[in-house]
Amino acid sequence: GGPGRLPAGGAELRRWAGDVGVATLLIVARPRAHRRRALGGSRRSRSRAAAAAATVVAGAASEGPPLGSISVGAEISSTPKANPPADMPPASPNRARVDAWKRELLRICAAGNRGLGASQAEQKQALRLVELLEGSFRAPQDLAEREATLQGSWAIVFTTSPDLTSLARLPFPGWLTGRIGQVFKRGGGATNEIDFMSPFGSRVAQTVLCEWADRGISSEDAFKVQLTFVGSSTKLVEVAGMEVPVPPLGFPLPPAAGLFKVSFLDEELLVQRTQAGARGVNVLVREAAKETV
Repeated sequence: GGPGRLPAGGAELRRWAGDVGVATLLIVARPRAHRRRALGGSRRSRSRAAAAAATVVAGAASEGPPLGSISVGAEISSTPKANPPADMPPASPNRARVDAWKRELLRICAAGNRGLGASQAEQKQALRLVELLEGSFRAPQDLAEREATLQGSWAIVFTTSPDLTSLARLPFPGWLTGRIGQVFKRGGGATNEIDFMSPFGSRVAQTVLCEWADRGISSEDAFKVQLTFVGSSTKLVEVAGMEVPVPPLGFPLPPAAGLFKVSFLDEELLVQRTQAGARGVNVLVREAAKETV
């Protein structure tokens, strides 16, 4: 039912899916392999970003890697103060600067346990970096290019969505929230999942089956994606750390849909601004390659 509780039955699952809404309930899987485009910057800088992302997805909390020496204020102050002519399009930050913002954002995400344990100061700094990344983003005009880049599996590394931040406090003693993420498949399928871990090594996976569709570019140079919920399931995946051959318990869902805005997207990082229910910001990183058909 409410945020932070495990849905137990059909009616509760339907209410839960509606509460979570469009992309506030985000899901984890592993992405399909596809051709990487050059992101700019050095191989070393991309490796650092990937390493920081891996730390976050593994669940690093208050003892994550220290914040780097890159200062948000320094990045802002380095922007030219002179305003360009009104008819001149804004210049995009160079890729090295975008990579620096991404690395700093991932460091903050690791220290704050995906936003679930972030202080107000860390949240404010993370959101400022998100805004810098959003300002550098121009959504591809080509629909096929947008869809190809979005396809794959993404894991939450930072969120301000109340539906997700409430998962820091589960009603079951000793239980923790594991992976949170989202996978977009070719052909319009999508899967939303959250893993819950017991103190005895058990793992329960909750999944919402969806269909997704690109709804076009908005005036903010972002693009919108619609999710339609079609089904839900709960599965006991592991007991005492060992996989168990138990089939999932599935439930149909009444037709429901919502929108989220993709305000930044490249081959490594995805930023969503949710449009339904309690609005929030979700930052996701691409996971290890897996075919998503």
